[in-house]
Amino acid sequence: METISALILAGGKSERMTHPKPWLMLDGQTFAEKIIDTYISAGIEKIVLVINKEFCGNEWQNTLQKIKAKTESAILFFMKRSP
Repeated sequence: METISALILAGGKSERMTHPKPWLMLDGQTFAEKIIDTYISAGIEKIVLVINKEFCGNEWQNTLQKIKAKTESAILFFMKRSP
C-alpha cells in the first residue's frame, strides 16, 4: 500500500491580507489547522506545512501544539527568505 503525503506551501508574505493566511481563523480554527484536519480525515499519512517565521510571529507555536495532539506525522518546515 502506498503512503500519500501532502505539502502545504504557506510561506508567503500575504501582502494583500491584513494577517498571514495560515493563521486566519475559519470556523474556530486557523486556516492551517483546517487544511491539516481535512488531510488527516482523508487518510493522508504525512503532512508537511512550510511557513516563514519572519511573517508569522509566534502564532505557529500554538498551531503546532494543536497539530501534534492530532497526529505525529505532521512536520513544520521553516523557510528563510533568500537575500
